[in-house]
Amino acid sequence: MSTRIARLLSYSGIASLLVTGCSRGASPSVAAGQLLFAESGCGSCHGKAGDGRGPIAATLDPAPSDLRHGMAFKSSFDEVSLAEMLATGIATHNHPADATVDAHHNQGMPPFPHLSDTERRSLALYVMSLNTDPR
Repeated sequence: MSTRIARLLSYSGIASLLVTGCSRGASPSVAAGQLLFAESGCGSCHGKAGDGRGPIAATLDPAPSDLRHGMAFKSSFDEVSLAEMLATGIATHNHPADATVDAHHNQGMPPFPHLSDTERRSLALYVMSLNTDPR
C-alpha cells in the first residue's frame, strides 16, 4: 500500500472518530452540564459549589437558590422542568411595573434561550447531581 493511500485511510479514520464523537455529544450529560455551569456564569450567583453564595449573591433580592437542596425548588425537580426554567428564567415582582424600573430588575434569574435544549438539559442534570437532600 502506498504511503499516500495509508495517509488518506488514516485521515478518514480520524474524521470518522470525530463524527462519531460529535454524535455522542448530542445526549445531555452531567459532565457537559458541569462545564456549562462554569462557562455560563451560573457560579457568579449560585456559587461554584451551587450553594447560593456566589460573589454577587449578596447583592441580589431574592437571594439565589442553594442548588444542593432539591426541596428548595418551587417547581418540579426533574430534568424537563429545570431545563424549561432555564429557557424562560424566573421572574420576580419585587418592583412595581413602571417606566422607571428596568425589566431586568424584575428578573430573579435571567433566561438562557441562547443555550440549546440539550445544553439546558445537561445543566439540569448537573443541578440535580448537586442535590444532597435524602430521598
